Amino acid sequence: MRSASLSTDKKGSGIDLGLLASPAPDKAFFRAEAAFSQLDPVHRVEMLMAYEPEIFQVETTTQCNLNCPLCSTHHLRRGHSETPLGMIEKIVGDNPRIRYMCLHLMGEPLLSKSLFSIIRYLGSKNIFTYFSTNGLLLDEKVDEILSSGLDKISISLDGINQEDLARYRIGADFNKILKGILRLKERRDSLGLSRPLIQIQTIMFSYNEMKESEVVAFLKSLGVDRIKLKKPSFDTFGGKNDGEGRFLKEGADAAGKYSRANKSYMKYRDRVVCRLLFQGFALSDGSVVPCCIDFDGEYSFGNLNHQPWQDIWSSEKRREILMQFFIEKLPLCKTCSLGYEYSTTVYDRAAITPS
Repeated sequence: MRSASLSTDKKGSGIDLGLLASPAPDKAFFRAEAAFSQLDPVHRVEMLMAYEPEIFQVETTTQCNLNCPLCSTHHLRRGHSETPLGMIEKIVGDNPRIRYMCLHLMGEPLLSKSLFSIIRYLGSKNIFTYFSTNGLLLDEKVDEILSSGLDKISISLDGINQEDLARYRIGADFNKILKGILRLKERRDSLGLSRPLIQIQTIMFSYNEMKESEVVAFLKSLGVDRIKLKKPSFDTFGGKNDGEGRFLKEGADAAGKYSRANKSYMKYRDRVVCRLLFQGFALSDGSVVPCCIDFDGEYSFGNLNHQPWQDIWSSEKRREILMQFFIEKLPLCKTCSLGYEYSTTVYDRAAITPS
């Protein structure tokens, strides 16, 4: 995802900020990062303040039907809310460069009453739409998903049987989720549709890693478009549901192949600039936040229920937060384990579909 946006600041002239926002660092990224590192914090902040985001993540609801240990959905200080279509319209109206919107953060998107009207609206504006789901409501929502024009859906299946799935996805029903996955694919294909792209993502806790080949073989047998194996994150999103400490105590997961503690893993917080600072993030209560890690809106720049997006994006409050990031005094970043290649694509459609 590259932007053609160049710095207009004299001291940062020629730095393509789109390279720094890229999800996959390459030689061009590292050259841009090196140039950006030569700027003082004030000039870095000015460049980000002038940047117009193309990628947005908007939380559609905080309601959830599961109780996963490493999530804080059921313990949010801001309570429960849903994003109305009107808020999405405000964001789009104020951001002419927007081209991609992810529709999840806290909560389960398929519980949102506005989800499909939001997807249809974004589709009418040629904006790519995507959300991740725990899959529990997938079977009953198949027709709405297909008729909405959704571009991509990611289904979390963190185990290949009920026992393994329920270790983390507390309250999940393996057979029900599996039925939904198969029905979505069969119905999409029977209608001759190419969308949504169907992805399955599995968190590779130690018990999944121990039988990785079996996990991959099972997921491959489902015939979906993409399979991703994800590194566990133990404290990024609060983990307030883990009362017994089974997951917050990383144990074997801290030393495994999929550990985020591995020296080869590049965390956003350790780079000169975090790529998430180039994206727009909004919570369902209207709070505009620096990134998805601020799930309770503690570092909010402003609220869309009271201010236009552009006023919030150009606010002194946002400027202060950015400055804190560059002088390494932003507490929000201390527990963040997000980084490049936090998930590994093991199969895509070309590899799965027989020739």
